[in-house]
Amino acid sequence: YIQWLMIHVYDESYGKYVDKVEVRKYVAECGLEDLLIPVYGVYEKPEDIDYKALPNEFVLMANNGSGSDYYVMCTDKFKMDIRRVNKKMNAALKSHFWKYFCEYQYRNIFPRILCMEYLKAPDSQRLTDYKVVCVNGKAVRILVCTGRDEGRDYYSTDWEYLDHVLPEYRSEKRIERPECLEQMIQAAEKLSKPFPLARIDFYEVQGKLFFGEITLTPCAGRHKYLNEKGQKEWNGFVTDYKHSE
Repeated sequence: YIQWLMIHVYDESYGKYVDKVEVRKYVAECGLEDLLIPVYGVYEKPEDIDYKALPNEFVLMANNGSGSDYYVMCTDKFKMDIRRVNKKMNAALKSHFWKYFCEYQYRNIFPRILCMEYLKAPDSQRLTDYKVVCVNGKAVRILVCTGRDEGRDYYSTDWEYLDHVLPEYRSEKRIERPECLEQMIQAAEKLSKPFPLARIDFYEVQGKLFFGEITLTPCAGRHKYLNEKGQKEWNGFVTDYKHSE
C-alpha cells in the first residue's frame, strides 16, 4: 500500500511536508507552533555556521533526507571535530535521498541545514521517539523507538502493548504511557489530515511535547521488523482507503 502511494499519490508537490525546514511553517499554520523545537539557524552549507555563537550542545539536521546520515548530535562543541561534521553535512546536502527507494516527495527539496536545540531526557539518555501512524487523519497505532539500540515496539492509541515486532527488533521492555499521549494523538491527527497515510513523530521532555517530523512513506513500505501479525494489521488499516483521482 505504501509503495502504491509512492507511485500514485506522493509526488514532488508533497515536499513541503517532509522538508525539515519548510514543514515548520505547516505545523505553525495548524496552530501547533508551540510544539516546534527551538532553532538557532538555517544554513545552505556547513561552512556558513558560526560554531562559536552556538551553545555547547545542539543538533544539525539536513532537511532533504532522513536517517543517521542526515544529522549530527553535538553534546560538546569543544570536543567536536568540525571538519568531520562539515564533511558529513556536505555529503548529506549533495545526496539524492529520493532515489534510494523512489520517494519522490524528497526530490525537489532545496538542501539546507537546520540547527536546533539539543533535547535531553532527564537521565541524559537518548530521547524516546513516539511515531504516531495515521490513516485518513485518524491515529491507529504508535511506534516507539527507545535507547541507543533503536528498539522498536508498537502500542495502541490506548497504550496497549501490541505484539507486532520480530523479537530481534524489540526493545525488550515496556514503555511507560507518555504524559502527553492525548495531546500527541490530537496533534498527529490534525497534522495528518491531508494525507491518506502519514507517520507523525514526536518527543516528550519532562511533560512537554515536541514535534519531530512527518514521514509519508515509512520505511518506503519495507517494514522488515514486523512479524506476521503486524503485517496483517497494516493491511487491515488500509483496505477501506480509496484514492479519488
